[in-house]
Amino acid sequence: MDAISAKWRRKTAGAYETILEGSRQPSDALDTTLQINTGITRPRLLNKQHQGKAIDRFGVEWEKAALYFGDVFHTLLNMPRSRFILIFFFIYIIEYILFALLYLWQPNHCIPHIKHLRIALWFSVQTAATIGYGAPLAPNPECTLVNVIVMFQVITSSLIDYCCMGLVFARFSAPSKRSSSLRFSRCMVLAPHAPSGYWALALRVANMRKHIMIRPEVQILLAKPDNPGQAAFECQELALEGAVSSMANLRLGMAVTMMHVIRPGSPLWNMSIDDLLLQEMEVMVFFEGIDAMTSNSVQARHSYYPNDMRMNERFATLYMMFKGKKLGLDFSEFDATLALGSPEASSMMRRQTFSSLTAAAQQLLQEEQAAAAQRQAAGSRQHWRS
Repeated sequence: MDAISAKWRRKTAGAYETILEGSRQPSDALDTTLQINTGITRPRLLNKQHQGKAIDRFGVEWEKAALYFGDVFHTLLNMPRSRFILIFFFIYIIEYILFALLYLWQPNHCIPHIKHLRIALWFSVQTAATIGYGAPLAPNPECTLVNVIVMFQVITSSLIDYCCMGLVFARFSAPSKRSSSLRFSRCMVLAPHAPSGYWALALRVANMRKHIMIRPEVQILLAKPDNPGQAAFECQELALEGAVSSMANLRLGMAVTMMHVIRPGSPLWNMSIDDLLLQEMEVMVFFEGIDAMTSNSVQARHSYYPNDMRMNERFATLYMMFKGKKLGLDFSEFDATLALGSPEASSMMRRQTFSSLTAAAQQLLQEEQAAAAQRQAAGSRQHWRS
């Protein structure tokens, strides 16, 4: 692993300029992987397509197989829908065929007219589904073994029905699909935070359903790999500005702009966007709450690479609107952003640390305030002279 990490570092260091050039474009298409022109690839920690899935496990094939077969319920509960439906039908078909073979081996006087497998299969289906026997296929009550087989199949079929119905209901009512209605903006934006004078990193979140979320919570983490290729990440929380107001708006069903102000002490303070890209950092967002209708805990996850961060831009304003007598929120501009400067200036800002950007912005603000004070003083002197 040390040799792999060293090779990774050499490739990364040699590709520095290529990485910086690739960082200028947003990675809307890079849903699962950060791809750089050099061929270096690092998958996302959070898979945006599969909310309930974690990273794969390698090197434990036998242990994983034993674990999955030892916990059949959760294995069937979490497998892909197509595979689950296939297994669902396969279980019933196997049951019908096995008992059909048992009926086919019985003497002719015990179950008349069963001379072919297709007839025995139909008798097996009638027994399992308790449809009711027709006159030609009625079993002989004097054949004890046939009666035992019929009784055993009815019990087995009932057990299979209950298990499969429980699995279908659990999959149908799982809150993982509810998390897909919790929407995140496609990108993050970086812009000056007017009240404080610092830069701020922002994203949008919203509950797209009208049903409210109880006790919503949003957490933003910055993940940094300790060494490239190793399974160890250092995660630091990015404090949210105005968290109380944001959570209140989420309870009201509003779209909320979550904001982290990059002050001294922030993990991003002495870093630039290109530094984040070079160190393969990833911003992870966790949105948790309780669905008011089902009382199920719901969690949605999203991740952003430095490619997903747009410099010197802000989100477009969303407006309330009426349709007839209904008050609603227009989501058509949910992902829209507005540039605050030229593309060339924004590209140059990606190479500067936020501390230096803040110092430059504060110096410019002080100069503007001094110029305003001078204009005000000159106006006052002119007034007294007149």
